[in-house]
Amino acid sequence: MLIIRKHKGLGDTVAAVTAATGIKALVESITEDCGCQERQASLNNPDLLINKLFYGTKQDIEVLRDSSGRSRAQEGESTEN
Repeated sequence: MLIIRKHKGLGDTVAAVTAATGIKALVESITEDCGCQERQASLNNPDLLINKLFYGTKQDIEVLRDSSGRSRAQEGESTEN
């Protein structure tokens, strides 16, 4: 799994990709305000699952694993059988 430390969330990644591919410049030449800043901010929400998985800390990932309802002991038992 690739963890991107430079970006705060999916919104920053989408913004970087659109800038690198020239989509951002094309949209800015067509319209003044496309809502990109608001969209980027909403996609950077730390409560989004994708942001917890790819941009979160190890603690966020452990919390997600623990909230699946299975303990680590149960996971170990299922892999041993």
